[in-house]
Amino acid sequence: MRIIWDWLRLSRYAAIGEAAKNEEAAGIFRASLDQFEELMTAAAATGPAARPLPLFYALSQAGRAITASRGEQDHHGHGITADAGPGDVLNTIVRPSQRGDQLGQFQAVSKALGSPLLPGPTPLVALLASLPETGMEMLETVTDRPRPLEVWQAPEAAGLLRVRPIPPPGWDQVLVAFDEENLTTTRVHEILEAFPSANDKLGLPDAYKTLSSVPKQWTPHGLGVPMNVRSNQLDEVAPEYRVVGRRWLRPAVDGTTPPPIPLMTWWLILFTLSILARYHPLIWVRAMDVDSSPAAVTLERAMRKASDAVPQLLAEAIYNSPMRLPALAFSGGESPFD
Repeated sequence: MRIIWDWLRLSRYAAIGEAAKNEEAAGIFRASLDQFEELMTAAAATGPAARPLPLFYALSQAGRAITASRGEQDHHGHGITADAGPGDVLNTIVRPSQRGDQLGQFQAVSKALGSPLLPGPTPLVALLASLPETGMEMLETVTDRPRPLEVWQAPEAAGLLRVRPIPPPGWDQVLVAFDEENLTTTRVHEILEAFPSANDKLGLPDAYKTLSSVPKQWTPHGLGVPMNVRSNQLDEVAPEYRVVGRRWLRPAVDGTTPPPIPLMTWWLILFTLSILARYHPLIWVRAMDVDSSPAAVTLERAMRKASDAVPQLLAEAIYNSPMRLPALAFSGGESPFD
C-alpha cells in the first residue's frame, strides 16, 4: 500500500487536472491532500471511540481535492444526514439533505466522479453489505442483506473448468460465485434482481435452463456458476476492484438503483459513523464494546478496511485511472477482502 501513498504525494507536485490550470484550485488541491494524509495518520493512532471522526474528515478533505482537480463547483454543507434511532446502530439511517439547487459536498463529489447518488433513506447495514471489503464477512444478524458476488473471467480459471458451455455470438463466459449451494435457474434469476448492473447483460447458458440444479465449476476461490455476459460489457457489469483479476457484482442498496461507487459508499459509511461518534457518544461507545455489542466487530472491521481502501480509491479518483494492486502482493497475507 505504500506505493499508493507515494502516488498521492506525487500528485501534489504539479497538481492534477483542472487544478494544474488555476493557482487557487492548485492551492486547495495540495492543502486538502496534505490534510487528508495527516488526518488518516491521526485515525491510525486513535482508538475506536473517536476513530470515525478523523476518518470521515480525512475523506471530506480529499473530496475538496477531487472537486478542485475536476473543476467542479463549490458545495454547501454535507448534503446528507444520519439519524440514530433506538436499537442496533447498524440500522442507523443516512439520507440525502440537499438544499434546493445548492449541492452538498456528497452530491458535488459524486457529480465530479460520475457516481450514482444515494436514492433515499438507507440503513447503514445496506451500505456495509454492498462493499466487498465489509459485505463478505457480515455478522449472523445481517446475512439477509444482498452481498457482493465475485465474478471470474473464464481465462483466469484456466485448467479449473471441466466443461465450458460455448456462449452464443456476442456473449462471453464468466463464473459467478453465489453464496447458496443448491441453485435452480429460478433462484439465480431471483438473486440477480438485487444487482442492477446484471440486468439484461448477464444470464445462464440456455443448456442450463432445463436442469433442476445449476452446475458449478471451480474458481480460484471456490465454486462458481458459469454464466454468459454481453461481450465488451464485463467492466460495466462487474468491474475489477482494487486487485488485478478480482471482479464483483455489487447489489443495490435500495433494491433497484445502482449503488454509489465504492469511494462514495465509503463516504456514506464513514459519515454515518462520525455522526454516531460525535453526536451520540454513549450509543457509539456501547456499540463498540465487544463484550456486549454484536455490532462491535463489524464496525471495527469497517474502520480497519476503510483505512486501506480509501487512499487507494482516492488515488484512482485523483488520477482518473485504475490503480489495481497485484494479486501476488497478498500471497500468504491478508487481501483487502479477507
